[in-house]
Amino acid sequence: MKKTILLFLSMTFSIIAQGTAPEVSNVTFQQRGDGSYKVDIGFELYDADGDQMSVVIKASSNGGVSWAFPITMLEGFTGTGYGNGSYQVTWDFAAEHPNFFSSQMKIKVIANDGDGNIPFEMVVVPAGQYTYGENDQILMINYDFRIMKNHVTNAEYLTFIEAALGQNLITATTTTVKNLSGQELLDLDGECRIHYDGTNWDIEADYEDHPVVEVTWYGARDFAEFYGLRLPTEYEWEKAARGMTGYDYPWGNSISGPYANYSGSGDPWESGTTPAGFYNGQNYQGYQTQNAVSPFGVYDMAGNVWDWTNSIYSGTNYTIRGGAWTFNSSYCRSWYRTVNNPSYSSLYGFRCARTN
Repeated sequence: MKKTILLFLSMTFSIIAQGTAPEVSNVTFQQRGDGSYKVDIGFELYDADGDQMSVVIKASSNGGVSWAFPITMLEGFTGTGYGNGSYQVTWDFAAEHPNFFSSQMKIKVIANDGDGNIPFEMVVVPAGQYTYGENDQILMINYDFRIMKNHVTNAEYLTFIEAALGQNLITATTTTVKNLSGQELLDLDGECRIHYDGTNWDIEADYEDHPVVEVTWYGARDFAEFYGLRLPTEYEWEKAARGMTGYDYPWGNSISGPYANYSGSGDPWESGTTPAGFYNGQNYQGYQTQNAVSPFGVYDMAGNVWDWTNSIYSGTNYTIRGGAWTFNSSYCRSWYRTVNNPSYSSLYGFRCARTN
């Protein structure tokens, strides 16, 4: 007899914050004991402006280390058109994942208001002053903007590829993905964890929630525009990283291994990237991280992968920020800026932004 058992560790929920952020509360989930092993998921939504909301539900089978566990067979779930109120959907877990057991399952609910299906957690960076550069120059950004809480992951980028291919917006071979202008978006050779055999796409096991790499500036830009977003300017990036603190790093003036992924940091993935949002204060199989979050709630603004920005450094070269896993910690300082042409690298990733 087919038997699929889950033991849910704890409830989690997430909010895509905006000017007036939608609120997700009272998230519940329980597997039925009637032999169907379906999972009932409940949640409440509230938006002060009364906007219609879109909802994304994600699952983790490893206690929150990654959030790319497949969750597609949802009954009573539309994804869009949600108003204020209480909702319940059903996950046919046994049909989707037969003979599966996990003692580490978590679920999170993400809500977004008024902007369609943007399946990413974003945080608000309000208008105001911030410290810029090594000498802590006081600058001003006079508008609110939103920025992704985490780097774009392999799973998220593959979702974009498949959707854009379906709309004939891009082309793909076993070695590259290009837009219709012939600009390369993603190199599928080298360190890229996304693979294509000419028929099927896949991601290397356990890398679903790692930042996508081997992505060009064009690949970052086209991804952002597909979802109605954009790349942040380097000024927005630095403000999101350290605000008005004047800190060298998002959390303070010193750095050590539990805070970020840089050369010699000693993380469990010493020879590559760590999962997006890994440095959040949790203990992962004996490796204790610190909550290395920026003043506005953004993760991985130091190390892991360099972030593409929308700011020209010189000519056709773009500013990149944040440091990467092969660089020493001095390159991870929030004010450090460097440059690259728009081509790909195993060290480059990105996150998206949007003006409120």
